[in-house]
Amino acid sequence: MSDADARLRRRERDIVRRLHVDEDFQASLAKEIGRMFPGCPPERAAAIAAHTGVRGSGRHQDTKYDSLLMDGVSRDEARERVRPAIDRVLAAWTAHESRW
Repeated sequence: MSDADARLRRRERDIVRRLHVDEDFQASLAKEIGRMFPGCPPERAAAIAAHTGVRGSGRHQDTKYDSLLMDGVSRDEARERVRPAIDRVLAAWTAHESRW
């Protein structure tokens, strides 16, 4: 087997291994989100965990963060602008008893 073949096989094994590690991480994260924020619907916790667990993710569903960046707002300023929206969502999710 050539070195190129060996490297290709190793890359393929690494991809499969990373997928399993990512899935385990996402499941643990979804469980922790549900524990910390009992008002967060389980499907939303799973979606957040799946999004967070994707390497190189960069989308923000609950805020206008990405739109602000696209409009030229600096990251620090965009974070400050979306902080109230984030705080409202987290407060709502924390204040509710689990209904799920």
